[in-house]
Order: sequence, then C-alpha cells, then structure tokens
Amino acid sequence: MDAGSFSRAALTLRIAQPALSLQIANLETELGSVLLVRSQRGVQTTLAGDLFYRSARAVLNEIDQVRQVLNAGQGLAGEVSLGLTTSFSAFLAGPIVAATLLRHPKIRMKIFDSPGHLHQQNLLRGNIDIALLPEDTESAGVQRRPLYRQLLFLVERGSPANRTVPLHELVGRDLVLPTAPNPTRTVVERAFLAMGAQPKVVAEANSLASLLSLVEAGIGSAIIAWSGQRSETIRWSRITDPEIHHDVSLCSAGLLPRSECADAVQSIVAEVVLDLVRSPTWEGAVFSLAESSPNDGGPS
Repeated sequence: MDAGSFSRAALTLRIAQPALSLQIANLETELGSVLLVRSQRGVQTTLAGDLFYRSARAVLNEIDQVRQVLNAGQGLAGEVSLGLTTSFSAFLAGPIVAATLLRHPKIRMKIFDSPGHLHQQNLLRGNIDIALLPEDTESAGVQRRPLYRQLLFLVERGSPANRTVPLHELVGRDLVLPTAPNPTRTVVERAFLAMGAQPKVVAEANSLASLLSLVEAGIGSAIIAWSGQRSETIRWSRITDPEIHHDVSLCSAGLLPRSECADAVQSIVAEVVLDLVRSPTWEGAVFSLAESSPNDGGPS
C-alpha cells in the first residue's frame, strides 16, 4: 500500500512479485473482501483495504511498543512519531525532543516535517502517532486537543512598528500566500469572499521560510500566523475588522490505539507549546473566546 505498486512492494520485501500477488489474493479470499485494485495510477486501496491497513498498522505498532518495553526494563521506552508543519518545526522540534529526553530518556522521537493535510492522512493510516496542526475545520476521524487560537498578521517590507491593518485595505494588494490545501489559505480566501472579493495572489509557497523570503524580495505581502521571527526589514501588522485566525490543536487518530509513550509525549508537546505562546515574545495567541491572553495584541 505504501509502495504504490506490487513491483515496488515486492522489491522492498525481497520476494518475487507473483508470490506477493498470491499472498494478497489468499488474504482477500480469507477476509472475503477486495483490498486492492489496480489502476493506471498504480495500486489503490478499497474502503475495506483502508480499514484493514489501519487495523494491521495499529497491531504492528502495539507489538513493537511491547517489544521495546520488555527489552528496556523500567521506565517508558519506545518510539513516538510527531508531525510538525514547517511553520512549527524550525523552533519547536528542538525544545520538544529535549523535554522528552529529559523526562523519558528511553523514548526515541521521530519528527516528520510536512504540510498539515499530509499529517492528517498519516495519522489516519497509523504512520505517525500525533501531530501539531493549524486547523480551519475539524477533520473526520481525527481526535483533537485544542491548545490556542492564533490570529493572523499581514507581513510586509518596512520598518518594524506596532500597528494594525483593516482587512478591507488588503483587497487588490499583491499577496504571497501558502499553497493550497492550507488552513491559513482557506481562512484568508473565506474572509475575502465574505467581502465579495478575492485575494490578489502573485506567488505561492509551501513553507514559512519561502514566504518570508518572497516578502523580503518585495514580491508581495504575506498573510500568515506569527512565527516568532523579527526582522529590521519586515513589519508584522495584526489584521482587524474583522480579525482572522485559525486554531492550533494536538491531533491523533480517533479510532486507533495510542501507546503510553505517545500519551506522555503528547502531554510534553502541549506543555512546551503553551509555554512558548504564553511568553512575552509571542504575538496573537488567544486562549478562549471569552478571555484573551496578555500577548494577543499586535507586534511590539
């Protein structure tokens, strides 16, 4: 399934392709369901195949966790995979892994840096344990632990200043936006649609570093969440009238079992993230609809 074709899967497993095809056929006969179908795009799973894959992956993960715990003796031991988007990985990967190793030295962290929609797919497939995701809508099958609401900012060339900008002033301006699918992109397009307009997108990028580079090059202004990065040549302005935002949540697969190690790491991730966004250096974090954090204003 992960390989995308019988030939690549057979090569990975180091068995002959006819033997692999026969094993799959025998499995389908035993289960009474078709699991895989061939198409011009390769091998794809049926609904039954997706269900079997997730269940089998969960069982294998549990077996691996038990093996590691038995081999390690006392204390939590095992492997935990964490998905981070590019907007989070640069400044969160280090503190999260350091905090995990300090409390649980026998847990080995695996950090996956990818767009959020890929993390959602990998959560449901059991390929990663947890993910820190910006969200604009709830996703089916994903269990969420909301952490905070993040306001969005206009980022443009100019000297740093404490300012705000009404959303309607951005109509017709050259913008560089995240490549769809992306929650920030969805929020921006929805906000413009509510004004009867569309954002004037002159360039797109799928990473925070690329978007900031486009801004510094004078290509256009970006609409993004606070990144914790200040520059003498870039101005961050909080968007108002209305404010626009996305939520940030810790996510896992709702129907798949999660190990004790994954639960421990999830608690550590929440603690590290909330410590960061509650600090005076972070801008635009709101922790409830009724009460805002002291740092929910514009950049200072």
